[in-house]
Amino acid sequence: MEEAQYCDKCGEYRVTMDGITAMMVCDSCGYVQEYSDFRSPWDFTTGEGGGNFVSSHDTGALAGSRFSTLVNGRWAHVRGVYTYHERKKALAMKKLDQITALLRLPAQKVDDVKFMVDKITEGEWGAGRWLDILIGACIYVTVRQSHLPLTIVEVAVVINCDVGELGRMYNRVLKYLDIKLVSD
Repeated sequence: MEEAQYCDKCGEYRVTMDGITAMMVCDSCGYVQEYSDFRSPWDFTTGEGGGNFVSSHDTGALAGSRFSTLVNGRWAHVRGVYTYHERKKALAMKKLDQITALLRLPAQKVDDVKFMVDKITEGEWGAGRWLDILIGACIYVTVRQSHLPLTIVEVAVVINCDVGELGRMYNRVLKYLDIKLVSD
């Protein structure tokens, strides 16, 4: 059993590695700790009898993870070494997909939102509340450009922010991308 570490949020010494996601999580408050260049030391495989088998392996700098599972009667294997930045972008893309799914945004418009966020963040994406608000603002820009029946209030409710906060970010996005919207 590994020794617990200090939590950046609540200050308690209850941070341990989650055996499923290989992320450092506080057992007290649930906060996922942020690190600059995390690489997963876990190996995920599926045994012949079914079920997932998780084990640690030590191959130094090339430590990676492998996950195998049975999907629709076929084996699916995922293998790779993910840096902190790759994981952060993947989690941000997942968050974007969740938000756009809740708002029922068409696939083409989701691609437009991804393009805008990628351009604004210069491919770095990020994490946290500011990213949710940026995603919401880019969604609202796309909605306005496409004349979709979605209000800024609906977007604010889904991303759980104040309408004024979303409106300020919306205006920053318009200015940064030099977008001019024509009023109806």
